[in-house]
Amino acid sequence: MRRNIGSVSRTFFKVSSIFSTCFCDPSENLFLVLYRLWESGLQHRDVSKANLMFRRMASGVQGVLTDFDHCHIPSIAQEGFSCTRTGTRPFLAIDALDPACNEYSERFDWESFLWTIVWIVCQ
Repeated sequence: MRRNIGSVSRTFFKVSSIFSTCFCDPSENLFLVLYRLWESGLQHRDVSKANLMFRRMASGVQGVLTDFDHCHIPSIAQEGFSCTRTGTRPFLAIDALDPACNEYSERFDWESFLWTIVWIVCQ
């Protein structure tokens, strides 16, 4: 059971709510965050519209990637984790939807990010 005791962070806003004014800044930050995750050896595995947020700062707008529940560290052996299909189905990479897929690729997070951006732009 989880219970929210209090907020210890700044307020985050949905990325889609800022699209009409300055979507490029948070998108660029989110791209860099995703790159740094992979550079560190982490797989987010659930890049979707609900997990892309932004926060307002004195220097402008900063993109924030949230929800690391399905995050995976490939260097740590976790039984059955590489085969587990996680994420929001409309934003999953096409190859990740294939039942024969048994290895998660860095490309899957990038493709999910791309599908999410396309979804936000089309709305």
